[in-house]
Amino acid sequence: MKENIVSIIIPVYNTEQYLRECLDSVLKQTFKDFECICINDCSTDNSYSILEEYAKKDDRFVLINLAENKGQGNARNQGIKIAKGKYITFIDSDDWIKENHIETLYDCIIKYESNIVIDSFDNIGRYVPNRFCNKIITNCEDKKNLILYEPIISINFIVEKKFIDDKEISFSNSKTNEDFLFLFKIFANESKIVYINNKSYFYRTDNPGSTTKSVVLFKKTDYMELFKFFADIINIFKQAQTFDIYVKEIYCYLFLLFCKELPQKKLSQEEYFIVIKYFKDNFYQDNFNFLRTKKIRNKIRLSIFYFCLKFNINYIKIGQMLKYINNIFYCERT
Repeated sequence: MKENIVSIIIPVYNTEQYLRECLDSVLKQTFKDFECICINDCSTDNSYSILEEYAKKDDRFVLINLAENKGQGNARNQGIKIAKGKYITFIDSDDWIKENHIETLYDCIIKYESNIVIDSFDNIGRYVPNRFCNKIITNCEDKKNLILYEPIISINFIVEKKFIDDKEISFSNSKTNEDFLFLFKIFANESKIVYINNKSYFYRTDNPGSTTKSVVLFKKTDYMELFKFFADIINIFKQAQTFDIYVKEIYCYLFLLFCKELPQKKLSQEEYFIVIKYFKDNFYQDNFNFLRTKKIRNKIRLSIFYFCLKFNINYIKIGQMLKYINNIFYCERT
């Protein structure tokens, strides 16, 4: 087996409706030196039979059948353990890729001699800021700015296996947002990061069974899940012994994420102030570090949120009012 082979890891759970399209897009790749590790995570539909069919007709497909469903993070970790490739990439089983997807990722990680290359998606409105595109991000200042620009977090990347093995980086067993935490582990460690804007990965948003494709990161009523995510990010940087370096940027990022998520929650007045108190007690610094964020819209949003926190005003109601005002000003003229 060639040393530079790419291991493609695909966790599979009840995606028979989309699975063939995903696997066929792998077969059509212009880059041929790959193994495709498919992890069946206790599917109850016809997914396993489809995987067996592809494994029989192409020996590059490796099939793992897990005995217990523990989520995508665990399934990806199982794939990483047996991967033989020098580089690893991931595909969700209800997504698909362009023919040059693997070749582009592989060529970039070789060209830039980086630990990871992260691409954007084709069909959601996220982009790579020009200052980071096709540039090796290594020093602290660049990483600080990356955090402040809200880094694109996606499963659409290729990573050096030796790097994640040496740094003991793995996916969280959480059933949501495990890809966020995986990439933050890479950001927190000494690493070479490159963003590209190839858009060769097609991200499916119309799968009603997907637990990872929601526009909102967390369930509307489960704010404690959001706080656990905050704590996980902080612990990642502490374990990497880089928390003191990035502390201002981390709290700015969490402040912004909380500000964006809060209006999505269905909270009563009483629940709102309970959540706010917990946030203040655990994840809030009473200063103007939030102004470090690089986007003007975010500066305005966070300034209003900061004002609400200082004077115990319900930010959700303010947000609803501002949305209403915005709709008036930007409605179609007749």
